[in-house]
Amino acid sequence: TTGASNDLEYVAGIAKQMVKEWGMSNQIGPLALESPNAAGPFMGRQLGVGKRQWGTKIMSLVDREVERLVNNAYVRAKSILSQNTELLH
Repeated sequence: TTGASNDLEYVAGIAKQMVKEWGMSNQIGPLALESPNAAGPFMGRQLGVGKRQWGTKIMSLVDREVERLVNNAYVRAKSILSQNTELLH
């Protein structure tokens, strides 16, 4: 459904922020690979200002970390729901 796909997009977005903006990855470390304003040249930002290009190796690691975070969250949520099935009915 649309709701479920929106939830997945939201979770992936938070995981990307955790890794790329907030430095919440043991694999990558406390690096801000992207600033919160990295969306583009809006609100007074100029083209190319504040934009740093990272190599394919680090970005591949980012993708793996995001996937790991999303998968771990899924497993944890599924476990919590399974352990509390009686409360759901």
